[in-house]
Amino acid sequence: MQKSQKRKMPSKWIKTLVEDPDYPGELLLDLDDIAEELGWQVGDTLEWTDNQDGTYTLTKVQHDQRQT
Repeated sequence: MQKSQKRKMPSKWIKTLVEDPDYPGELLLDLDDIAEELGWQVGDTLEWTDNQDGTYTLTKVQHDQRQT
């Protein structure tokens, strides 16, 4: 792929929360495909933003944005 050709990533995905069969009452959200596409890794901090319409936005928090 040439530098001038950027692969366009989807601006949104639809994912469903499911109950964890090993820990009833806990929820699972499979983000493996999204994480790979966005370059997210285990240990990254993600911020959940409530869009007030039944959806949420997940954003990777950059190291300098994290509060300790």
